[in-house]
Amino acid sequence: MFGNNLQIHVHAPHALGALEARKDLEQIMPVFGRTQQLPTMVIFNFEGVDHTNGSYLRASLLWSVLCGRADVMGTPSGSSEAWAIRPFPFFPVISNCSRDVAEEIRDFATQRGESFLLMDRWEKGEIESAQILGPLDLFLASTLELVCSQGEITAQRLHTLSTEKITINAWSNRLLELFSKRLVQRRREGKFWIYSSISKKHRLWD
Repeated sequence: MFGNNLQIHVHAPHALGALEARKDLEQIMPVFGRTQQLPTMVIFNFEGVDHTNGSYLRASLLWSVLCGRADVMGTPSGSSEAWAIRPFPFFPVISNCSRDVAEEIRDFATQRGESFLLMDRWEKGEIESAQILGPLDLFLASTLELVCSQGEITAQRLHTLSTEKITINAWSNRLLELFSKRLVQRRREGKFWIYSSISKKHRLWD
């Protein structure tokens, strides 16, 4: 479960450039002052946006992914600059974007080997279904499907359920990569990491 759900309304119909991105991100700046950093879903609401570009996406979506990845790796911020990459448990999600904007985000993600979640349906505080913008290899995609089908799962349980002849450590690596991509979340119970999907259903964007 997420400790915080934050929504960023992309305010300009042409979301272009890092400056515009930082204006939008000012909506979540108070989070940085909190002493307890909780897993935080950051919903980028693109309703009414006609066009975006790489500079905007790099300073908004990708920035939040890289902050999340720094949190996974325990990487400290190397700068005191306000918009430096810093460890924070962000999980970015896209909502309400047009097909043209989705194509622009997909192209941006593909160039960088990233994958972003585009929310299809939100119900009772949860994402019921989502599409994946950007590349996801077949092994990670099949692992994500298993996570979704089980609700919550460990690498040990995946090793038991699947017919794939790979080790528990290999399953752990796949789950960690999905977590690093911010496509699943996790919590620890004892010595085990328990992974769960952010959306109940996923499909590749078409």
